[in-house]
Amino acid sequence: MIDTIIVIWLIVTFIGYYLLYSIIKGAINNSRMARDIGEIKDLLKALTQDKINSSPPPVQDEVEEFHDWTDLNYLQHGSMLQAEVFHLLRAHKVFDILHEYDPILVGTVPIFIEIPSSDLDIICNVQHFTAFERVVKEHFEHYSGFTITRRIVDGIERVKANFTIEGWPIELFGQNKPTQEQNGFVHMIIEDRLLNLFGEPLRQAVIARKLEGMKTEPAFASLLQLEGDPYAALLKLADWTDEELRDKFTDRLPWS
Repeated sequence: MIDTIIVIWLIVTFIGYYLLYSIIKGAINNSRMARDIGEIKDLLKALTQDKINSSPPPVQDEVEEFHDWTDLNYLQHGSMLQAEVFHLLRAHKVFDILHEYDPILVGTVPIFIEIPSSDLDIICNVQHFTAFERVVKEHFEHYSGFTITRRIVDGIERVKANFTIEGWPIELFGQNKPTQEQNGFVHMIIEDRLLNLFGEPLRQAVIARKLEGMKTEPAFASLLQLEGDPYAALLKLADWTDEELRDKFTDRLPWS
């Protein structure tokens, strides 16, 4: 009788241990499965993120790569500061007011070399100066610091108006010449090409010189070791090819 009870007890104990083992093993397997699933999810997430981070930027077509400088929309999709300038000019309808004069924003902001003291330079094609002055005074005279002057330089009549909108100094410059042929535009285009050719080191070097007090064109001329009048020297580079610019200036730049 006692032997029978012992046998039954051993069988029950064995079954109990077996059931407990099965439960524990199942829990462990479930835990491992959950952990494996979690690890797989983390791996997929990491791979996806790596793919995103390592993906090359989308190829831009020619129109997007080379800005239509007459259309302010490029500012809207640029840096935060450029977007700020875009909304400022749109909110105050500056280009709408000047539309018939083919205005173009030139200078430092469009090509990412602005400093805290930079202003917004807008060039205009003006044939009738009195009418232009009338339009400018009517729409901008109420802004802070407004001034307007007209004079003749090197036999060419020009008009300049200055005022401030929301902390941004603005300069309107007009002469009887298509805006895309004016020196301010040609300077900006060659400077933009040089920045694209020689990259961030040139950009930072130009900004550093501007922070020291140099104007933009003298800063470029100094870095490129151009002789003579810096404004005229840069204009001469406008017709050079990219290859000619590389060949001429690569060895002149201190970081090359």
